[in-house]
This record gives sequence, C-alpha cells and structure tokens, in this order.
Amino acid sequence: AIEYGPADEPWGVRRFYVRDPFGWLVNILSHR
Repeated sequence: AIEYGPADEPWGVRRFYVRDPFGWLVNILSHR
C-alpha cells in the first residue's frame, strides 16, 4: 500500500513510501 506520495520534494527528488506485505516501510525515490 502507498503510505505517502508520490511527491516532488524541494531538494530535487521524487519519492513515495510503500508498505510491503511484511509491514516494512520502503522508501522509493528517483533524482530529477
């Protein structure tokens, strides 16, 4: 499940957080 985002952050990355099936919060980002 997506917990946050996707969002363009002011420091130049686009990121979002997902919750995996085991309950871990995973931060996925890419540089613009």
